[in-house]
Amino acid sequence: MPPASIRKLSIPEGLRLARNAHGGGRIDEADALCLSIVRLDETSAPAFHLLGLSALRNGHRQKAFDYLTHAVALDEDSSTYWIDLARVHRCDGDFDSAKRVLAEAYQRFPESVDVLIEQGDRAAIVKDLDAAIEFYEAAFARDPSRVRVAYNLGVQLADRGLQREAIDAFRHAVELRPEFADAHFNLALVLSELQQPIEAGEHYAEVLQLEPNNTQARFFRSLELLRAGDFDNGWHDYECRWTQQPDDRGALPYAPWDGSSVERRRVFVHSEQGVGDEIMFASCLGDLAEDAQHCLLECDARLVPLMRRSFPRVTVIDRPNGDGSNVRREFPSADCYVSLGSLPRHFRSRRDEFPHRLAYLRADEREVVEFRRRLDRLGAGLKVGISWRGGKRPGVRHRKSTELADWLPILRSPGVEFVNLQYGSCEDELQTLIQEHGVRLHRIADVDPLSALDRFASLISSLDLVLSVSNTTVHLAGALGVPAWMLLSYAGDWRWGLGTDLSPWYSTLRIFRQAAPGEWTNVYEEISGALKQIHAVSMPATADAMQHTRAKTG
Repeated sequence: MPPASIRKLSIPEGLRLARNAHGGGRIDEADALCLSIVRLDETSAPAFHLLGLSALRNGHRQKAFDYLTHAVALDEDSSTYWIDLARVHRCDGDFDSAKRVLAEAYQRFPESVDVLIEQGDRAAIVKDLDAAIEFYEAAFARDPSRVRVAYNLGVQLADRGLQREAIDAFRHAVELRPEFADAHFNLALVLSELQQPIEAGEHYAEVLQLEPNNTQARFFRSLELLRAGDFDNGWHDYECRWTQQPDDRGALPYAPWDGSSVERRRVFVHSEQGVGDEIMFASCLGDLAEDAQHCLLECDARLVPLMRRSFPRVTVIDRPNGDGSNVRREFPSADCYVSLGSLPRHFRSRRDEFPHRLAYLRADEREVVEFRRRLDRLGAGLKVGISWRGGKRPGVRHRKSTELADWLPILRSPGVEFVNLQYGSCEDELQTLIQEHGVRLHRIADVDPLSALDRFASLISSLDLVLSVSNTTVHLAGALGVPAWMLLSYAGDWRWGLGTDLSPWYSTLRIFRQAAPGEWTNVYEEISGALKQIHAVSMPATADAMQHTRAKTG
């Protein structure tokens, strides 16, 4: 028998109390009311529905499935019951069953926006971007007042690479809910990809107005400031990068450097994440070494020989493990520390503080001579190294990288011997290039660009020119003073600035930018044309040609 308090209530009143209890998080109370109701009325679909939601909330998926299946059987005309049954399947990882339930729900309720949204959510989870976009667009068309629909549509469009369409969706979301911080943040991300740093910065600022402690937004805003050339403000917020990556600075037994005089102080320079960053930011190391009593630099072990040779006044050690014990062992006495990527804040706060110099890293001269002898045997033409892939994360790699076969207009340039500088596995691509197009890249088999960076630097230094997408190879070439032409995607990294073919970081770097997102054709054509010009100049002498190249890159 149900409790007297329940027996005195009507079933509708009992359901109202159960819904209130469930909405207020009083799950046990809601369950007790619903169980009493179903004892009185075994056909109460709303009571079974609430029991199913409670079970799902408590992680009892089988119970949730049983209750919600029963609710649907009792009342097939409630789209909510079908949607929640699909959610149980989704939470259980059974996306196929969820899809089948939602397909039947759509047949029954073709005008239901909620069914379309749930279909979009399921498709988004399984990374079926096209289906997710189709469902969200249908839901948006039927009810453009749904903030969540506009936002989710924007996310899927952005993931699909449809940035302009994503901007429209995110704009609509922030118009509907101006305090929606996530929508402002994602709108800023997409604006950044379309090279609109000013407006992107404005939306990051909106996020920070709403969430002042949002260090992710502060960090990303710093990248837009740096991209636009506002180095003073950009470097200040760039310190937030440590909230976005592993931070082991707490293990260091030194106080952070506050920017005061280091004339009588020993400074420990803490490493950065990524070899490319370490190479680029090392351009400021000489400034610090000139001011400080002494410097110690930690860096990726693969860079240690190169850094020691290039900065003889600096003690260079490889990056420590664990608690940083080998830092204290090798350099027990230090007065303060600074991270390598924080040096520009002190030495590069204005554009005119970037020095115009050919190189700051120095390869092994004996190895360079050896490689030049080997390269001379390839022929009389220019020796040009190429690298066509970059990036570690899938999204970044897809944006930065190219297909080797698409380089044919470049690789068929007259008077050039091309040398493979691509790291990682690329044997299949090289074989396809030979078999299908009759084009061969020269390979230097005893150089591993991943594990032997010092020897790789020597190979790069022996070349006349390097052609590469944005990756470590570009940083090495630029730091070594080797002429380099970089193929840059439309959404280029912050460090390469806006609307220029020059770089403040590397005097010998020339940038070839995509004219539109994902479109490399103009880049290939421009580089091919530039190589033909060099070939024409180099007809009497290669040395004259490279003087021309350096003038173009400087």
